[in-house]
Amino acid sequence: CGVHNTHGLPGVLGALLGTLLTLLATADTYGYRLELVFPLVAQGSRTVPEQALLQLGALPLTLLLAALGGCLTGAVLKIRVPRCSPDGQCKENAAFREVPEEG
Repeated sequence: CGVHNTHGLPGVLGALLGTLLTLLATADTYGYRLELVFPLVAQGSRTVPEQALLQLGALPLTLLLAALGGCLTGAVLKIRVPRCSPDGQCKENAAFREVPEEG
């Protein structure tokens, strides 16, 4: 599968659907729960389209932070440090695995 199919695409689709559902938010649709889900909209401090644009605006910021985190992780993993003993035992799987004896 991969990270894109497991986390990336569902996250983007969720953000887009969240924006669409925000546009449909009215007191008739949500009832008393509108104040719980969108308190500033219920108070009149923010309109429904403004709330939807703010939610849509969070998507590029989220993608930017994810890309920066991925680049930072990749850079850290590329640093050449000795991760293995000098005699090369790290390439021998038996040194790092315990397999129970059969019988």
